[in-house]
Amino acid sequence: MKLNELQIHKNIGTIQMGKDEDGDRFYAYTHFASGNTSDEDTIKGAKEMLDWEEKNYQEVQSAIRVLAGRGYKVFKEVA
Repeated sequence: MKLNELQIHKNIGTIQMGKDEDGDRFYAYTHFASGNTSDEDTIKGAKEMLDWEEKNYQEVQSAIRVLAGRGYKVFKEVA
């Protein structure tokens, strides 16, 4: 991956390589659905975190569907 190159991971988020003030590489990732953004030291770590974010997002959505199915109203989704 090249500096500032943007890569889409499994259509769930993006990963972009950057360099900090010291010249060390980092990989910033953004999850599409939740909007959560952070960074990791390795591309593997960024991919794992995107997968983890997706799993959490799916669990929250499932809980919302169950609650809505039982008659509860969801006013604000918190991811």
